[in-house]
Amino acid sequence: MSGMMSSKQQRAARIGDALLRFPDGAKATQADFGARRTVVFIHGFTADASYMTDLMHQFDGAGFSAFAFEYACYRGIDHAADSLVSLLRLLDGNGDISKDRIVLVGHSMGGLVARAAVALANGGSLVRKVITIGTPNDGTLQGSFLPRAMAYWGEAIGGADPRGFSPQGDSARQLVKADPAPTLLDRLHTTSAPAGIDFYSISGGYGKLDFGQSYWKNLLINNYLQRRLGTPNDGLVSETSSDLSRPVFATSAPNCTHQNGYVDYPHANHSFLINNQAVALTAVSFAQ
Repeated sequence: MSGMMSSKQQRAARIGDALLRFPDGAKATQADFGARRTVVFIHGFTADASYMTDLMHQFDGAGFSAFAFEYACYRGIDHAADSLVSLLRLLDGNGDISKDRIVLVGHSMGGLVARAAVALANGGSLVRKVITIGTPNDGTLQGSFLPRAMAYWGEAIGGADPRGFSPQGDSARQLVKADPAPTLLDRLHTTSAPAGIDFYSISGGYGKLDFGQSYWKNLLINNYLQRRLGTPNDGLVSETSSDLSRPVFATSAPNCTHQNGYVDYPHANHSFLINNQAVALTAVSFAQ
């Protein structure tokens, strides 16, 4: 990646990606799998595993073993997918993961990591369901400063340093379809999903986010994004990009069900989709 990395991202890169057990945050072991149904949560660009805590709590309470995939998010969606599948295979020593298969739940860019894991990283035999939440499945704001806006959003929500994320980084370029052709998103669209995997997508409809404490910063960035995003959107991702049930995704996510009919949809934005209990409960219901 060109440009500076924040110290948090540098540390994540040096330690390496990991599957963390909920609720204690310890690194997963082979013994953690097999007793209950398993779900792995994947955070998005500029976020970290802690951002998924509310959602993991809902799944844990419904009888799932919950794990968070903690990864350095700038290195590429495909890199993250390869890393996730590699860890799952290393942890599958007893065959419990491949026997029962798991559910992947991704927020924002994390949903693209989940889709790439099953379609491009040969992880389909380990997975039975994929749930995407506020995911830019068709990219977003090509040629714009969206990666920078997402970094500012990460700063406001999770303390990420926006100076640590370059628009030329692999993940940022893939999100806006600026990576070499065929782009990662094009490859995802044209690659058939492995048989036996069900897909579910969830979106929000409130197009305003907080990008820190500055009134003018919030006003300018939100106005910029709303002039370029389709309506409705969740503040960073348009409804048409979040909706994985659209015909354009039929090859990569056949028979996907999309959810935007929950009561809080008009008030749910990109930041708090994964804190909304209705979103969590509908995801839990699909994952059963």
